[in-house]
Amino acid sequence: MPAMDGETSPWSKINSEGAVEDLSNALKLELAKSALVGGCFPNGNTALRDRFHDWLRWIQSDDPTAVTWWHWINEQREPGLQRDEYISRLWQSINDPNGVNRPAKEQVTNEITAWSFYERHFFNWFLNRYNTVDARRVFNDNRLNRYVHLPVSLLAMGIVAGFFGWACQTRCAWLCAALLIGLVFLLGNLAAGIQPAYYLQSLIPRMAVTTGLGYLFLFSASGLVAAIYYNTLPLAAQIIISFALMLFVLIYMIQVIQRRVVPRLNFWQACKRSFHLLWLGLAYSAIGLLVSAPVLFSSYFDKSFTSHPAPEKLLVTATIVLAIGVALQLVWDDKPVTEPF
Repeated sequence: MPAMDGETSPWSKINSEGAVEDLSNALKLELAKSALVGGCFPNGNTALRDRFHDWLRWIQSDDPTAVTWWHWINEQREPGLQRDEYISRLWQSINDPNGVNRPAKEQVTNEITAWSFYERHFFNWFLNRYNTVDARRVFNDNRLNRYVHLPVSLLAMGIVAGFFGWACQTRCAWLCAALLIGLVFLLGNLAAGIQPAYYLQSLIPRMAVTTGLGYLFLFSASGLVAAIYYNTLPLAAQIIISFALMLFVLIYMIQVIQRRVVPRLNFWQACKRSFHLLWLGLAYSAIGLLVSAPVLFSSYFDKSFTSHPAPEKLLVTATIVLAIGVALQLVWDDKPVTEPF
């Protein structure tokens, strides 16, 4: 985009023709595209930097005029202007040392507040939109950082599966499994390269509490535990039941995300965010199984239990717990599972 002087730049129209919210939709669209290519800072000129800050503050806000404009943008189907994608790209253009909007960061740190305040704000902004991937991207754009919850969850589930698949489920083996899971989460933090507090919040601890509620429900429902333990369904049927419960959780979270996130995400975007949450939920449910199953399926809980349940019964237990926990948390608390503690 060619450099413009202060009088011809669309940025000069902020305040001269009204505040950002008072401008026409077409002019806001022009500003949105200009912001991504550094149009407010042509050749490093910072004369209009206050206008850029006004734009940033408005574009990510829940101001009715901003929300209405984003709905209008969705109708226009402008490429690259889906709300989360746009805010993430705009943030990277500010935070990257070589970003086209780097002067905006210098203004914030020199004249407004500590940069960590902005980091925390946008981290929570993405989390409240169920977007764990872009929430971690606030701190660095490393791909492993963005998707670190996937290998961490997979390894945690693998460790739990290995423990229950091992014929000798001793206390020593249980302790080793618990320590290995802790080590996996620690290594995940090192790989992500962000502060531990943000790393833990990005792994959705509220989802861990959600699965905990499911296990508490099982401890109070001995009849359900006995039904799981004594069921004689074929292996294929139990696997189908487990996947059906996972699908229920996935679909339920999709509709919650589409209801809460504005403007409304398309189905594929909602599916991706729901999948990331489901993946974490399965990992927490597996970890809960490691803690709870030795008690739930022991003679201490029911004197008729004389042996360890088969792996497929444990799989059914974990998915039942996840489904119950998600339903209870959303019905009772009605808060996003991504909301930080």
